[in-house]
Amino acid sequence: VGNQQVGKFDTTITYKGLVAPIIAVNTTFDALKANPNSGLAYFSYLGANTGGEDRVRWLGDMTWGFEDYNDKDFNDVIIKANFQVPA
Repeated sequence: VGNQQVGKFDTTITYKGLVAPIIAVNTTFDALKANPNSGLAYFSYLGANTGGEDRVRWLGDMTWGFEDYNDKDFNDVIIKANFQVPA
């Protein structure tokens, strides 16, 4: 998705536990699993981020804002989730 663009992605989560937002920066999750030094990941859990910096903020209504440049606007990537329980 380009700058100032909107993308829509659908997925099914089958995990029965805690689900929290995380984003891979300049890499993929597969690359991070193989080599944790291959890039960055920003977590909603403050203590997991490099330098303990706040990188994810809950904006309300199942929406999270991610911060990548330290300007603290939390609008660099915005993710809105819509969870549904399968029938």
